[in-house]
Amino acid sequence: MPASRTPGSTVDDAQRISKMQAVNKIIGSDCPVIPLMFYRLTQVAGKNVKSLYLNADGKCDMKGVELS
Repeated sequence: MPASRTPGSTVDDAQRISKMQAVNKIIGSDCPVIPLMFYRLTQVAGKNVKSLYLNADGKCDMKGVELS
């Protein structure tokens, strides 16, 4: 990319943001997305759920769970 088109070539915020968005669009279309983490468990709780605790591994202890 020529220097005149790079985001660092201007001090005008609007132009810089526009150029950064163009760069991000190019990167997004040329690069695949590779997830680095996979989640095995998903927990959802609400105001009516009491005593639901998660440990450091993200697992929940269901022994004392109450619904109100």
